[in-house]
Amino acid sequence: MIRIDKELIFSLIEKNGFRSVGLSAPDGILYKLPELAREIENRYPGTSVFVFLEATYGTCDLQNAEADRLNLDAVFNIGHSTDIPKMGSKTFLIRAEYDVDVEAAMATAAEVLRSHGYTRVGLITTSNYGGAMARAEAILTAAGFEVVKSKPFPSLFEGQVFGCNYYAPRNSNAEAFLFIGQSMFHAAGIYLSTLKPTYLVDPHFGEVTDVKEEGDKMYKKAVLGIYKAKGGDKFGIIVGLREGQSFRAKGEWFRTRLSQLGKVATLMALRDISPARINLIRDYDAFIELGCPRIPMADRGFEKPILSYPQGLALVRLFEGKDIGDIFNMNVWA
Repeated sequence: MIRIDKELIFSLIEKNGFRSVGLSAPDGILYKLPELAREIENRYPGTSVFVFLEATYGTCDLQNAEADRLNLDAVFNIGHSTDIPKMGSKTFLIRAEYDVDVEAAMATAAEVLRSHGYTRVGLITTSNYGGAMARAEAILTAAGFEVVKSKPFPSLFEGQVFGCNYYAPRNSNAEAFLFIGQSMFHAAGIYLSTLKPTYLVDPHFGEVTDVKEEGDKMYKKAVLGIYKAKGGDKFGIIVGLREGQSFRAKGEWFRTRLSQLGKVATLMALRDISPARINLIRDYDAFIELGCPRIPMADRGFEKPILSYPQGLALVRLFEGKDIGDIFNMNVWA
């Protein structure tokens, strides 16, 4: 069961006198929005509520521009939350949290940690499982483990990862990490950002999964993509059109640097960075996309190598005769 902070939504509507609002959420919560829309309209007669069916990926993908286009007073982005409730001109981040019992999963995790001899453990999760952190820590402490603390990133709670921000695990001296949740992307991101043992702890099914195999596959795929791209001469530099993904300055930098290195580099712009669009550009050898580092990590059917920002930097380093360096430093997006 997932609990949406409806009281915050209601208080914002009442305090600000909103008469037209939008609701957005990641795919796993999207099905809850039509019911919430009806509840708001029944509670506040005369209020118009739009349910955004477009995908949303967090604070890098807000709907302020869409709100202006539809003449909305506000948009409530549900399921991506930080200590900063308002992002941009009209978007408010609303907490949505799973009500789960972590007992079984944490007991299994303790057995796994003990079998490998780990004693200092880092607990990591997303905002959707923040309420489970205290109980998870208590279980580990009672089992004799030291739960390592790390300084949280500004606006995030301790141990929170957010999108591609892995500040918490990268600044921890834990021997191993437990990620509470169901997102293999986040769990593998912790492993790739730290190269330390990482386990996905699924509180819904009580399962614990070592993410090393999946993480190693992602790493090998990323390295292979970089070296395939190295054989190319023509590069597309894709600047994302989502609200928090429009890194034009970085795109200009890549175009200039690759040109200096004797390559052809063309700036491109795209909202949904997908094979259906990229594969139409047939005479280019590879692409560097500045929208989201998650895109190259998924096997989505791109015909040519597609690199994230840190992978693009690694490609430039190879052209300069250097080592590829840290290709999963996703904190560049923080």
